[in-house]
Amino acid sequence: MKNLLFATGVALLLMSCLGSDFDQGMQDIAVKTITEKTYIGIEEAGNIRKGDLEDHNVKTYNRKGLLIEDADYNVSNGNLSQKTTYTYNDKDLKVEEAFWDGDGSLNYKKIFTYNDKNLLEEEKMTNPDGSLVSENVYKYDANGYLIEKWNYDSNRKLESKDAYEYDAAGNQIAWSQFTAKNFLKFKYVYRYDSKNRKISEQYYNPDDTKGNGTTYEYNNQGDIIKESTYNEFGVLIAQEEQKYTYGYLGIWSVKITHIRDAGFSVTEREIALY
Repeated sequence: MKNLLFATGVALLLMSCLGSDFDQGMQDIAVKTITEKTYIGIEEAGNIRKGDLEDHNVKTYNRKGLLIEDADYNVSNGNLSQKTTYTYNDKDLKVEEAFWDGDGSLNYKKIFTYNDKNLLEEEKMTNPDGSLVSENVYKYDANGYLIEKWNYDSNRKLESKDAYEYDAAGNQIAWSQFTAKNFLKFKYVYRYDSKNRKISEQYYNPDDTKGNGTTYEYNNQGDIIKESTYNEFGVLIAQEEQKYTYGYLGIWSVKITHIRDAGFSVTEREIALY
């Protein structure tokens, strides 16, 4: 797949959606939009070609690199199916997420407030009429690491509590969730390599027995090339492998995904710059 680069400074590349984070190479360019199209992959004579379109997503950023819109489109007619818009304050902290249906009607909102250290303190989900759906309260240690998240329902009754642990490098190494009465529901334990990339996550039941676990492998560019999930007995139950084609600034332009027992998909990326 060819990359298109215009001297005017607008570059079009084959891309996929990245969420609100740019991958390697994107920090150096003024991204305006990232378009992702994912197709069913059809294997022919050892090669993978595009079949029917499965997913179409466009993310839009402002000149500061902040995500301001995340839109999904209907693959059959190209019409907007849903979108999320993002609003920031003068410190570039996200203060609102609004979730919209394709017809322009508001589905719900998330509202964020921060403490005097610019750390997220409270998150509220509200209905279109402003009534509360749920509320999360965040607590931090002296180093600014998130250590607890308290989850409340629409009546501000505590439903559950999340607790987080970190290593010396600041990597999250454990996430535990407790009931409102402080009984453990589950725990995830994470491991990292020397480059602080997550290489495994393991689920534990309240009695400390293992559930499913997942391992991750990376290429030299830092992109995941294999994700393998095992059950509590260590038997492989799911696996996903990726192959990438890289272009401008070392950014991948095409990703071919093979899901074990489910076939292939082809994801293409396209970037437009300011």
